[in-house]
Amino acid sequence: MTCRGFTLLAIHDFTHIKILDTVAGWEGIICGGPAVYLAMAEMLNEQYGRTVLPIG
Repeated sequence: MTCRGFTLLAIHDFTHIKILDTVAGWEGIICGGPAVYLAMAEMLNEQYGRTVLPIG
């Protein structure tokens, strides 16, 4: 999760505003998806020695 996600969770802990908890969760999912794809692309491309999953 990015620093922004942790910041939202910290603000939620101090203020108890429920929507911040939800927004931080979605932000983590949205930012985590491309990170998982990039990790898998790098691993598979290296393993097979060719472009299996393209990386911009």
